[in-house]
Amino acid sequence: MLARSDPLKTQILAGTFRAKPSPAPPCPDHLDALARAKWAELCQALDEAGRLSTADRDMMALYCAAYSQWREASEMVKKSGLVIKGRGGVCANPCVQIAANVRREMRELAGTLG
Repeated sequence: MLARSDPLKTQILAGTFRAKPSPAPPCPDHLDALARAKWAELCQALDEAGRLSTADRDMMALYCAAYSQWREASEMVKKSGLVIKGRGGVCANPCVQIAANVRREMRELAGTLG
């Protein structure tokens, strides 16, 4: 049987344990509603993991903005499909590539944020 890791023990060993939670950095004004919701979710998750830091505010903002763009592009693909009619006939929906690019950006930023 595999032993479950103890988050508190992991934080102590990693040197990230804080007896008192860090205050969440203020959400940037330029984020849209979906990005702001992701901001609140991300702050909570990072705080619970002992990794919330005001120093990561810009990276968090980039991640949340990318998340909002990914969702928008994904919704556009859902509405119009993987292929669309263009001037030259049927072509790949550009939102597919937009979603793929933003997913890649999100993965990189997620690694930075832990």
